[in-house]
Amino acid sequence: MYQRRAGDPKTWIPKDQLEEGAWYEGKCRNARKAQWERGKFHYQRYKFGHWFHEEIECPEDDTGFDVFFAFKKIDVPKQETT
Repeated sequence: MYQRRAGDPKTWIPKDQLEEGAWYEGKCRNARKAQWERGKFHYQRYKFGHWFHEEIECPEDDTGFDVFFAFKKIDVPKQETT
């Protein structure tokens, strides 16, 4: 179980409240919006002139790297639908 650390956002949505396939506004090192699918957050990252698909854990499944803090559910972002 994730242990809250100093500096963590206080208003993130817990894992048991995340909806499969839903998009969330939030925060991690490389993304501000991500989709919750198959137990992880998924997002597109632009790096060195190319788009990459990346996955990231929710705080409760922290593996020691970055996690995505979901703050609120949002509509599907336009750039991810094309």
